[in-house]
Amino acid sequence: APPIGLVARQVKSETTLGHTQLPANTTICFSPFPLQRDPVEWGSRAGEFDPSRFLPEEIQENARHSHSFLPFGAGARACIGARFAEVQAMVILSILLENFDFSFVERTLPAHYAVNLNFGKRQLPVEVSEIR
Repeated sequence: APPIGLVARQVKSETTLGHTQLPANTTICFSPFPLQRDPVEWGSRAGEFDPSRFLPEEIQENARHSHSFLPFGAGARACIGARFAEVQAMVILSILLENFDFSFVERTLPAHYAVNLNFGKRQLPVEVSEIR
């Protein structure tokens, strides 16, 4: 679930949203949660974890609205920590790659030795070993 369950904005001037007329100073609220699981944008498996949706060829093939995924919000009120989170993820990844060796394996391994990487419908077992 998104860290922020509800986003509120105030309409500055009279406007139309869909088929609804909104007077100035109206507060509107929406939740990113259903927006990011909309089957119209994400397909019949919208609620499933599938990181392959963000591969360049997937993005090109399935052009989605630029605001169909809002992990950090958007516009002037987007999360100021978005860039920090991205850098933090890169630092963690670099620490993992510096200290551990990751190898694809064909056999099933005990849980404390392996992880499964999910690529859409395909799972790849990966053996993890500490670099000494």
